[in-house]
Amino acid sequence: MENLRGAHWAFILLVCLVVPRLSYAQICNVQDSKALLEFKDQFDDPDGIFSTWVSGTNCCQWNGITCDLNTERVVQLILFAPPPDRGSTNPKRKQTVPAGQAGVSLARILTLTDLQLANILFDGSIPSQWSSLTNLVTLTVQMCNIQGPLPKELGSLSKLTRLQAILNSISGHLPSEFCKLTNLESLNLANNQLDGFLPSCVPSSWKKIQEIIVTSNKFTGQLFSNIGDLKTLTQLDLTENNFYGTIPKSLGQLSNLIILILSNNKFKGGVPDTMISLQRLQTLNLNGNYFKGRVPDFLWQLKSLLNFDLSDNYFSGQIPSSLGSAPVLSSVNLAKNYLYGPIPGILGNLKGPGNLNLSSNYLSGPVPAAIGNYSMGSIDFSHNYLTGGFPLSLAALTSVDLSYNKLTSSSSGSMPAEGSENLLFLKVRSNSLQGPVPSWLKGLNKVLSLDVSDNKLTGPIPDKLLGLAIELNFSNNPVNTLLPPTGQGVDSPLQVLDLHNCELYGPITSSFFTTFRTVFILDLSFNKLSGPLPSNTGSVLNPGINYLDLSDNTLNGTVPAELQGNGYEFLTFLDLSNNQFTGNVPKRP
Repeated sequence: MENLRGAHWAFILLVCLVVPRLSYAQICNVQDSKALLEFKDQFDDPDGIFSTWVSGTNCCQWNGITCDLNTERVVQLILFAPPPDRGSTNPKRKQTVPAGQAGVSLARILTLTDLQLANILFDGSIPSQWSSLTNLVTLTVQMCNIQGPLPKELGSLSKLTRLQAILNSISGHLPSEFCKLTNLESLNLANNQLDGFLPSCVPSSWKKIQEIIVTSNKFTGQLFSNIGDLKTLTQLDLTENNFYGTIPKSLGQLSNLIILILSNNKFKGGVPDTMISLQRLQTLNLNGNYFKGRVPDFLWQLKSLLNFDLSDNYFSGQIPSSLGSAPVLSSVNLAKNYLYGPIPGILGNLKGPGNLNLSSNYLSGPVPAAIGNYSMGSIDFSHNYLTGGFPLSLAALTSVDLSYNKLTSSSSGSMPAEGSENLLFLKVRSNSLQGPVPSWLKGLNKVLSLDVSDNKLTGPIPDKLLGLAIELNFSNNPVNTLLPPTGQGVDSPLQVLDLHNCELYGPITSSFFTTFRTVFILDLSFNKLSGPLPSNTGSVLNPGINYLDLSDNTLNGTVPAELQGNGYEFLTFLDLSNNQFTGNVPKRP
């Protein structure tokens, strides 16, 4: 009897534990479920993004849906379909659904606070009915092929803090009604077709705004003269639009600004010295405009500045040596300006790794050895008027481009200490290197890619250079020697070999193809090579080769069958013209 009584109470206890759990399980609101199913039914969905959205099941458990624990109403719809470049087929509005009607049913889910959709192809406009979602805090439509204008009615979403409509085809103006979005913290409309002026009411209305990103649109007009009123702004990105005029002095009042990108617009004038107040600024990008004057001397005083890009403008004068005193600056781009004079050696004090690009200016004098202090950095000083030899200290950098200058074959200084040599990529194209390959070039132990083309270097080409891991471009030099390698035992890992117009002579042997078995780009054109191609070309030439140019030599005989047919499926370029071949001479493309 006692056992039965104990079992009875155990059963009651179990019921007491289980029933609350069952009653606590969320059951989706019927009207919310109906609205979601209507939304689903407006799209063709071959990959089954909506596969869990099944009538009669609990919508709170559907993919992308979150419900409130207390009200059991849908509060979040976050559905990101995979991008099409991953082989997926995105949900796409059915042809039977009129453009602009897709998604209208979602307007009935009044409890929504978070609506985020990506790669769901609406092929039409954002429904103006979404303005009824007055609890919405976040609205994102990314790569949804949204077309047409932004509905002005969305300006009534007073709780909205984040609006993102990225990579669509939205056109028209930014509605002035959006100034009513007084809680907005982030606006991202990048990569659309929006035009016109930004509403003048923005600075006085968006008191909480932190990010304004309108990259790659067609906006025009000048920056707000009172832009300094946007006190909370941390990021302003206006890249690739048609903005014009000067930078307002009030921009210096944006004390919280971290990222400022105005690149590829039509701004002009100088950089206002009020920007010295931007002590939190980390990224400054003004490239591709019409700015002029001296490079601002105050940039080094921006204690947080990590990188700046003033390239492709009209800045002139000498490079201020003060830049080398910037506390954390690691990357500088002053390319494509009208700068002249010497390169300040103190720039070697920049904090590597980073990039220092001074290319396409009018800089002169030697390359300072002190630049080698920019350890692990990358420099591009090409297209200037630099003279002298190669500072061996540059071997401490990872990438060096000194092409199109007037450097000689000599070197200066000494190699970095053991363990400090980092140079992987070196370009000294179109300089005044002449005579045999300089010993300093052969002494670089870590170089993977070397371009010494368009100089006056003579042969032979050292086997060490033929053994680089990635690329060797020795073209347009009077090498005047047998086709390398002339020695034995060279087994090169090269992937790109360009020896065109080097006055090379002799036959192309099977051992040549065997030596460079990994090459997929090979250019031996405009030389004096003779004789037939090896009969076993098909077994020794890299089967993965995709570029082969043997034109303008004196090669003869018949072209191997493998090159005539489809033996090399990856070969997209083949030029055997201007030789003495007999029979069929193929060409691709």
